[in-house]
Amino acid sequence: MENGRMTLLFCNLEEGPPKILRLHGYARVIIRRDVEEDLMKKFPKAIVQSPGFRCVYRMRVDRVSSSCGYSLPIMRFDRYRETLNEYFDKKGCDGAKQYQIEKNSFSIDGMKSLTHWNVDSSREKVLSISKDGYYFGKIVGKDSSMKERLMSSVEQIVFVFSGYSNNYSLMQKIAIFFAGVLIGFYCSKR
Repeated sequence: MENGRMTLLFCNLEEGPPKILRLHGYARVIIRRDVEEDLMKKFPKAIVQSPGFRCVYRMRVDRVSSSCGYSLPIMRFDRYRETLNEYFDKKGCDGAKQYQIEKNSFSIDGMKSLTHWNVDSSREKVLSISKDGYYFGKIVGKDSSMKERLMSSVEQIVFVFSGYSNNYSLMQKIAIFFAGVLIGFYCSKR
């Protein structure tokens, strides 16, 4: 999380008075391996034992606000979907980790996500691969070849110059280009 701010939104979509409630505050992320056992016991086993379970957010609420909710529809709860559980049960823990690294390592604007905290940074690094306007993660070992790291940097440079990224000014694109040249020069000397 970039700055820890979090808002939880609750809506009454069932019978009764319409209402939207928001809890504003600051949260900290506790990744799966660091969640205390007493806290884990407060969640259903089906959730915490799922390979897709990643973290718990502990939030300090600083402000509570509400609004009318007059436009909220009235809906009826039928059942929980099992699709996510079935999907990650098939993938298993290693498959879930690989999926999270590939698909969830970066936000839509390229910021690192909490997936990076689940990687053993003493042995591995998650590189950002940009393709078709999306950011994907690729894990490489700390001892991976410089060629592999260079190729990831080249993929980033190609992405910036390919027109998919309109968020960069011309000066930023030139700076990224020269950074790529320097990386290539550095790698060729090693």
